[in-house]
Amino acid sequence: MATQTETKASLRTELKAAFDEKTHDGVPSGFLTDADKSKPNILRTGNPDVVVNKLTPRVGTEIRGLQLSGLTDAQKNGLALLIAERGVVVFTTLAEKPQGVNGLESEW
Repeated sequence: MATQTETKASLRTELKAAFDEKTHDGVPSGFLTDADKSKPNILRTGNPDVVVNKLTPRVGTEIRGLQLSGLTDAQKNGLALLIAERGVVVFTTLAEKPQGVNGLESEW
């Protein structure tokens, strides 16, 4: 079984192959205009258990310690914006079973 370091390295390699970091345009204009562009509700939660790491300079983010089932509307907007900007967001420590986050995708 792969270690966490090996898994991260593999994911970084796959992301670099999937996206040309020089041409990735990011967020479509007009997307989530009510979301705070600094995403404080996702990136700076004040919870020491929530850790956010960029997987590459422009594409991919890993979030540890954030539970999707308890997100506020502002956090959902911030997360949607982060996904649009970074292309891929990986949650590595979800406590919920998949059915615990059902319906989140319908928010967007």
